[in-house]
Amino acid sequence: MKRLLIKASIFSAAIHVIYLLWIVGYSWFVTRNYVPDIADAYENIAYLQNEVTFGFVIHPVYTILSFIIIAIIGALGIQFYDSFRLKRAQ
Repeated sequence: MKRLLIKASIFSAAIHVIYLLWIVGYSWFVTRNYVPDIADAYENIAYLQNEVTFGFVIHPVYTILSFIIIAIIGALGIQFYDSFRLKRAQ
């Protein structure tokens, strides 16, 4: 059981690192290719008033919950794979 929890935690951490790298890469790409448009600057005023300087504010509870939920999904997948592998080996 302990081994399964460790594997699931590693799986969840890997998924979150991949997601973080994707977001950083995408943000870098968008920032790199940004072309300012003065003519349409005030059309997005409602969106700009709700935006934070470096992205959107996400409550830390959601981050912890996503880590736990992905760990549970990973544990179920690992458990299913191990049981399938053991049945196939017999």
